[in-house]
Amino acid sequence: MQEVYLFNPDNDLALANGDENYMPPLSARKMADDLSLLPVWYASTGAFIMSKENVDEVWLNNLKNTFSLSFQIIREEEIASFSSTKLFPWGWNATLIKHARLLGFSDEYLPGKERMENIRELSHRSLAAKLLKELTDSSVFCGSSEILTTDKAVREFVERYPRVLLKAPWSGSGKGLRPGKGEYTSHIEGWSRRIIKYQRCVIGEPFMEKVEDFAMEFFCDEIGRVSFVGYSFFETDVRGAYKGNLLASDKNIEAHLAKYVSKSDLLILRKLLEEKLTQLFDGKYQGYLGVDMMVCHFSESPIYRIHPCVEINLRMNMGLFSRLFHDRFVQPDREGHFEVEYFKSPALLLEDHLRKLVELPLVIEKGRILSGYLSLNPIGSETNYRASIVVEK
Repeated sequence: MQEVYLFNPDNDLALANGDENYMPPLSARKMADDLSLLPVWYASTGAFIMSKENVDEVWLNNLKNTFSLSFQIIREEEIASFSSTKLFPWGWNATLIKHARLLGFSDEYLPGKERMENIRELSHRSLAAKLLKELTDSSVFCGSSEILTTDKAVREFVERYPRVLLKAPWSGSGKGLRPGKGEYTSHIEGWSRRIIKYQRCVIGEPFMEKVEDFAMEFFCDEIGRVSFVGYSFFETDVRGAYKGNLLASDKNIEAHLAKYVSKSDLLILRKLLEEKLTQLFDGKYQGYLGVDMMVCHFSESPIYRIHPCVEINLRMNMGLFSRLFHDRFVQPDREGHFEVEYFKSPALLLEDHLRKLVELPLVIEKGRILSGYLSLNPIGSETNYRASIVVEK
């Protein structure tokens, strides 16, 4: 059986829409095209990577030789010529499943209607809100989350706290968020009423004084057992949108978090999540997932506490990508940074790319990066998006 990997960054948007005929915005389609080869860095040996782009053969051969990678590029129109293929997307949604069938993927290896509905329901932020209540019975953990189903409930919640964050149950990174400052404005009313109509509720959270963003990454196997994969330490902007990840070993990330909270509490949380997520999923999901968390600051003891479940992402994610990339391709004791950037002009991206190649030359020893800059996707005359890493000397 041939394994085919696909990068579909519009997954969260498609889940929010729910319609199998959903059309993602141009920006998401462009990102999918420019970064279509990201799976080469985490796919299994000998896998196929699906891409619409005309890939630079020199770039491909250099990549394979430098990192001893084994993969092939496959076009959409070539899928039907294979007798047996299994799709490994970034994330599952109804739109993708319909498209996969049209391309020739067998129903035998695609989620059926019931399984897809289960995945969508498990991706609803109300699950994270319910799980959070089961994780905050210790003083070292913090956070609260309310499921708001009426205008009255939203108003009362907003007016109860000096600052709040309202979330749409289905939305992408940094999307579907509305801050509030103790006043139930017409803007909040209109937004929350629309979200409740189409997504059943709004999730309300009191403002927390965040110190760090991090995540625990997991894998749910074919029998439904959830196991810890590693840590992700990431950055977000003021709107909550993803900016980038620290490239570091689990040991170093844990040491950084230990400046605020104890390693034993992290281990307790890790084991607790393995157990509770296994119970919650009950065999309804298989694949990678991440649980986003925060270290928060308080004026009273304990001063630093863990918010153990900001949200759950039932898909591959950039934190997992960073974890797997560091483990596979970076010297264990080295640290760096991974980021995804958008450039309005391909010429500006190419200029920045060429400058970094000179200023931050890549140094590799025994197939692992010691230092330097590397673009993880080819940079061409029409490329706007770049995923890249810089490893410090």
